[in-house]
Amino acid sequence: MHLYRRVARAHPRCRRKSRAPTTATRDPAVFGRRRTRRGDAQAAGPPPRRQPTRLRNRDSIDGRPRAYNRKFGLSRINLREKAHKGELPGVVKSSW
Repeated sequence: MHLYRRVARAHPRCRRKSRAPTTATRDPAVFGRRRTRRGDAQAAGPPPRRQPTRLRNRDSIDGRPRAYNRKFGLSRINLREKAHKGELPGVVKSSW
């Protein structure tokens, strides 16, 4: 992967935004005319590309989108590094 693409994905603008619902009232100058046929509740919903299902979990350190571990919020690479350093509580090296 190209270095600049990786840096752009780790940028704060590209990271996951809060999933708070949008307000019921919007400025028509910014969002265009309100559709009155569907009613105010449906017209004031989130934009079509901002549904929570489209948001991607990202690593909290470098923003990596793949190989994400939900329990720690880290990718497999950073999880391994922190586990080897002993910075993750309750994680021990396994042997069998």
